Amino acid sequence: MDSHYKNILIVSDNEMLTRRFKSWWEGKSKYHQIKTSFTRTASGKPGAGAVVDLTKTEDVARIIHDFDLVISLNSAQVFPGKLVSSVKCINVHP
Repeated sequence: MDSHYKNILIVSDNEMLTRRFKSWWEGKSKYHQIKTSFTRTASGKPGAGAVVDLTKTEDVARIIHDFDLVISLNSAQVFPGKLVSSVKCINVHP
């Protein structure tokens, strides 16, 4: 797969949805060359894994710098305008 997205961030507060998406994603061999990171938001339930706080300017700046696609899987935090206008964002809200 020749994609112009090389660094993808998946943000979610829903652990079950994240596990299912990650399992599906990792099963797609055509996506193996894409760097994919999974994280939860600060408003999510406490647990293991990286945390991003979309209300913090530093976190948003880091995402803009490090990623070219951000996918929100049922995230409770609203994506700030600066993020949405700087990086392609997809909101999945089942």
